[in-house]
Amino acid sequence: SYLRIKKIGLIVNRNSLAFNKSDADKKESILISAGMTDVAIKLALDIANTLINNKIYLDKRIFLEPRLFNYQSWPKHVEKATYTPSMYKSLKYAFIRPGLGTISDCLSNYVCPICFNEGNSMEMICNRRIITENKIGYGFEPSMLNRTNLQNLESSISYILTNIKQLNFNGSSDFYKYSIN
Repeated sequence: SYLRIKKIGLIVNRNSLAFNKSDADKKESILISAGMTDVAIKLALDIANTLINNKIYLDKRIFLEPRLFNYQSWPKHVEKATYTPSMYKSLKYAFIRPGLGTISDCLSNYVCPICFNEGNSMEMICNRRIITENKIGYGFEPSMLNRTNLQNLESSISYILTNIKQLNFNGSSDFYKYSIN
């Protein structure tokens, strides 16, 4: 038997900014998205509460994982995340549990992922490591949530976005090309 291994790009939504750069909205929003585990939900709640209680993000829209609305009420500038192309296009960065779908949606819409994870999920640990090692996002650390570190984060995002824009988002075309040959 003969095995050919070919590298392909990320397989992403064709409605993303990677393909529709003219659709770029003002990127003034952030996302906090938890995934399915109790530990990740607690981490997301801690992140959201720290940002809101310290009034760090008064100038930004905050999209929050809809499930997190079951745990407490939120100020009016906090909205339920819709996970639509228009929401992703408005994001500057996102605090996420780094599942492959969320990572792909963030990267293809030029959103800086800030990855948090529970300590026992090898997939999330590996995804977070790959994001940070390739300088296309950050691993979350609680020290990020003070005003000075967040201002530094804001100024460093342009460097991360430059790296994200270098990625190959043509995975679907690559896959098709290699699978018919």
